[in-house]
Amino acid sequence: MTTLSIQPPYPIITDIDGQPLEDGYIWIGVANLPPIGNPIAVYWDAALTQPAALPIRTRGGYPVNSGTPARLYVNSDYSIQVQNKNGSVVYSAPAATERYGALIISSADISFLQAGSGAVVRTAQSKLRDVVSVKDFGAVGDGVADDTVAFQNAVTYCVANGYKLYVPGKIRITQGVTLSTDYRALTIIGETYSIEPNFSSAGQSQIILDSASAASYFLNITGRTYLSVRDITFTCAQAATSGERKAIILNANLKFIFDNVAFENVDRFAIYLENGCYFQTSALRDCQFRNNGNMFGSASNALKGTGLRLDNIQCASILGNATTKVFCDLRGVRDIVADSVILEGGITQSGWTILRLDVLGYETEYSRTTTAQFFHLHIEWSGVAPAYAVQQAGGTVCIYDAIGLPYGYQLTSSGRAIIQQTDFGESVTDPTTYFSLSDLKCQVIFRDCTHRWPDNTVLGTDGFVFENFMLGWSGEKPRTLSNTAAFLIFKWGGGIWVAEGGTIPFGAATVTNSTDATYQRKLLVALNGATFNTIISIPTPSSLKAGDVVAARMLVKLPTFSGGSIRITRSGFTTNGDDLYFPDSLSGQIVPVFLASVLDSSPTSLAYVFNQGTVPSGSASGSFEIYSFAVYAGINIPKPISPLYPPIITTSASAAPTTGTWAVGDRVFNSAPAIGQPKSFVCTVAGTPGTWVSEGNL
Repeated sequence: MTTLSIQPPYPIITDIDGQPLEDGYIWIGVANLPPIGNPIAVYWDAALTQPAALPIRTRGGYPVNSGTPARLYVNSDYSIQVQNKNGSVVYSAPAATERYGALIISSADISFLQAGSGAVVRTAQSKLRDVVSVKDFGAVGDGVADDTVAFQNAVTYCVANGYKLYVPGKIRITQGVTLSTDYRALTIIGETYSIEPNFSSAGQSQIILDSASAASYFLNITGRTYLSVRDITFTCAQAATSGERKAIILNANLKFIFDNVAFENVDRFAIYLENGCYFQTSALRDCQFRNNGNMFGSASNALKGTGLRLDNIQCASILGNATTKVFCDLRGVRDIVADSVILEGGITQSGWTILRLDVLGYETEYSRTTTAQFFHLHIEWSGVAPAYAVQQAGGTVCIYDAIGLPYGYQLTSSGRAIIQQTDFGESVTDPTTYFSLSDLKCQVIFRDCTHRWPDNTVLGTDGFVFENFMLGWSGEKPRTLSNTAAFLIFKWGGGIWVAEGGTIPFGAATVTNSTDATYQRKLLVALNGATFNTIISIPTPSSLKAGDVVAARMLVKLPTFSGGSIRITRSGFTTNGDDLYFPDSLSGQIVPVFLASVLDSSPTSLAYVFNQGTVPSGSASGSFEIYSFAVYAGINIPKPISPLYPPIITTSASAAPTTGTWAVGDRVFNSAPAIGQPKSFVCTVAGTPGTWVSEGNL
């Protein structure tokens, strides 16, 4: 039970000598004016119905009414002067510090002590000013009164003095506030945002913009500002149309965080960015967007953003006519991470794109592009189907657990989309039909996905990569498909130049095995005087097609030359690859070669060219010496280079070698096997030609 103290029933006034004032006089007047000559109405009761005549007399220290101690009441601040019976002043005050009945005591005169060890005493005034409320500046907060001036004054004060702004109730404004001072912070805190569908429940904080102007806004940030908003709802009093009412206009370099915030009837959903805005590491978390036009919009390609986080975002809107027709326009934003984003609602007109990703040419000199990751992206719209669920120009976008891609996904400008851990259901036989690729440089990778349809035709389209893609129908054993594994087209590591298809023809007579045409460990690509253009041509399997990646890896000793450069390149089968140039600082040296290309057609052969990149200043001599040569096709092409000389050569001939230099372990398979003849010959002692032993007769 709370302890109560016994208070005296009436105020006691003492004389100069400290004794209760007898036969004294009490004068009460206008605050900050002498009470004698400036009287105000005084009453004996709190209801202010029993007037008291001035001056009021005292007996035994008490104000008396007809000889009985009594209290005094006024309806305003006051000044007071008390005199004894001789006319001497015993007490006076120019303004009231106490009011009996409705007690007022200056908060600066009251102490406050926080519980806990080490707490220090502060004034109540200092404690109360820790948080500034919009009601401190006269806001009514009933959603009816015009609180524009109060909101403007509160925001201005908080920004200038570094305070957080507390917004209780429903603050109705008819125009927004512009913040133009650089390097400031504004934090707006409500009690809680409104929960669908009871948008106007009591105890919830709202800022209501009541303006039909297409240029209206809540906040216009033109100075470099940190903006933090949480537990509040931004509402437009008018229904969202095709106008340009905006929640927040961000026109400067800044950082913004929105936490537990809802937006209703806002034509530009949530954040509208334009006119050179640049932001970094900003976020929207646990936000709702209802009955709006756009969630996120960029007015021009001047937007620059790095680091945007979207967490637990829910959108439910009806999209009508609009100029841009892009619901969530993130063009100009690099480095996006989004988790649990639901973009849903209804569309009344055609041509809408739900999500758009592009850096709009921002900082093209650095070749920067959008990098985005979406975890649990849900796109679902009724009415008119959107033109695209996603439009992506350039960059790499990774989407995990996606819903809604059947609306269409457009890739342009060498864009790359990675669709991961997604179930494509059973609506169509080929998920690749969801995607529109503008050129062969665009790519879609399906990784760890499933598709409930017993058809593997999904593997037959250019520009699509399948990694651990599972196909299966109910009652059917699922199949896991992949087209990413690299496969070997040709490999040579010494000995006779052979492949599965037989001898590989040379494109020029100047390509030979070294001194021994039958058995040797290297291939010679001879120079042709001052200029040369020697080609090695390799037949290809019919499965190669446009868009496939092929790579040749070699270990090569360069000719001797000075000035200019030597070049190894590919010819006739691709326009998407690099030439390798070697300067004269590498003259005569052994170099690894990895030459990757993207096919622009389905070639019948792969041609690799050895020639001069620029004319050497001196004469070139010697030959290219090739110690190993392999060609692969696929995505995951191995890059390790073979040793300088193959430690063991495996080749074929009709008899054991009689010339050439060989190492222990070299093997020659019998190319003309017959009953009773050896199946192969193995070198047991190194030498020229070394010692050879037959290995098992047939």
